[in-house]
Amino acid sequence: MQPPTDVRPASGGPTGHVALMDALRGLAAAMVVAGHARWLPSMSYATYSSRYGLDLDLSTALFLALSVFQFQHEAVVVFFVVSGFAIHFREARLMAEGKGTGRLDLARFAGRRLRRLWPPLLAALALTALLDSVGRLVNPAFYRGVTAAAFSPGMPTTEAGAASDGLVYSAWSLVGGAVFLTETVAPPFGTNGALWSLSYEALYYLAYPLFLLLAWRLSHRTAFALSLAVSVFAAIGLKQGGPDWLDNLATPVTLWVAWTSGALLADRWWRRAAGPSPSLATGAGLAVGLVAASLSLAPRIASALAVGLVPAGTFRDWIWGVATWLVAYGLLFSGHPRVFGPVVDRLVALFARVGRFSYTLYVIQLPILFLISALWLRSRSELPASPWLAVGGFAVVVAVSMVLAHVVEYPFVPIRRTQEPHPSSLAVPSGVSPQPAAPRSDPA
Repeated sequence: MQPPTDVRPASGGPTGHVALMDALRGLAAAMVVAGHARWLPSMSYATYSSRYGLDLDLSTALFLALSVFQFQHEAVVVFFVVSGFAIHFREARLMAEGKGTGRLDLARFAGRRLRRLWPPLLAALALTALLDSVGRLVNPAFYRGVTAAAFSPGMPTTEAGAASDGLVYSAWSLVGGAVFLTETVAPPFGTNGALWSLSYEALYYLAYPLFLLLAWRLSHRTAFALSLAVSVFAAIGLKQGGPDWLDNLATPVTLWVAWTSGALLADRWWRRAAGPSPSLATGAGLAVGLVAASLSLAPRIASALAVGLVPAGTFRDWIWGVATWLVAYGLLFSGHPRVFGPVVDRLVALFARVGRFSYTLYVIQLPILFLISALWLRSRSELPASPWLAVGGFAVVVAVSMVLAHVVEYPFVPIRRTQEPHPSSLAVPSGVSPQPAAPRSDPA
């Protein structure tokens, strides 16, 4: 296939713009950890409101401020969009330049993915075994689920079920975690229930060669439309119900469209044809994205829009995926890296740094937060009403992740950091072909 004749670089510095995707990943990782810190080492909303009421004072204000961090599941949808963008980035460029073949070197692709994913994952499983062993020694009742009701109102369903039924430390749960089968085939290993998203990613990697072939033979839009149809079909089947094994397979397929939307965005990045002005693209993308995000976070509205054809939760995930795509589109195609101002530039730089170790951050967070909660409840009857233990837990997770990433993540990321300027760096003159470094491809 030949690339269109009007392929051209954007007016802003491309590497700085693509760094925005790292910033989205870092922000999503921070939201996941903050959300888990909110319901693990912190009193639940139901307990707090029944005991202290919601009188407007500093303590209540701080407690309610934590409610902004309750969207950890939605943040994982952001990961899927960014992951699709990152994985397809190289192939999208080749196809835009007319050099793509629509075929992957499967052995090389699998080798790169495993080299990238396994070191942090295996370290996380080892850390889970270690921290859970310590926690079960100092507070065995907590790990048996006796105190799980203290935070079940805010817990995700899968993790609440694991805590109430007893944690699993079988060889199968360990092996399943190591080969990306958590919650699709194998139960979570210990307290590390967050590894479910890696099993989703593994399925998307298996399906990616087919998507790539269809994108090359037909078009990216057609390949995306087919992935949308597959996700909708899976969601309808999930709504109708079926055997557990089929539901476990259908659930990740419903979010396949979020992953492929990221791949479509990578194609748009390299095939930037004449279209809406940068300011219009930015404004429209951000505005509509924020509206879509608001709809996603309104369960009753999302349920009404789902009209009973697909699960309401799946429909909310789709809306959130649309919101992520539109916001990313607006950010990527802004006319100049500094269009948002120096304050936002600094935030982008900050979260882009978090994005560099976001995979390690994601896979080790839950065992640490569980242990902090267990240590607190060893000599106390309930979790604290103030947010300071949650804030401390968040800080501990980030600090440990930053250190561990130097051992298990950075050495396995083939990125030349010298080619990653600040988002407010130099613009690329018109007609000069950009050579941005590929974005990081953390899967979490």
